[in-house]
Amino acid sequence: MIPTFTPEHSGMMIDACDLTTTLDYRDHAIILVLLETGIRVSELCGLRLQDVHEDHLRVFNKGKKQS
Repeated sequence: MIPTFTPEHSGMMIDACDLTTTLDYRDHAIILVLLETGIRVSELCGLRLQDVHEDHLRVFNKGKKQS
C-alpha cells in the first residue's frame, strides 16, 4: 500500500505558502494541482499554458500519451 498525505499534512503544505510573493502563489498552485489531480511531478512540469483549460488539464504521461 502506498502511503498518502493525511488532511493535516495537506493543510500544512498549503499553509506553508503565505501568498505574499509571486513564488508563494506559484508554490500554492503547484501543491493544489498535485493534491487535487494526482498527476506526477514530471507531468506537472510538462504542462504548457495551452494544456490548461477552465474545466480540465491536458496531461501527457510517460511515453507522451495523453490522459
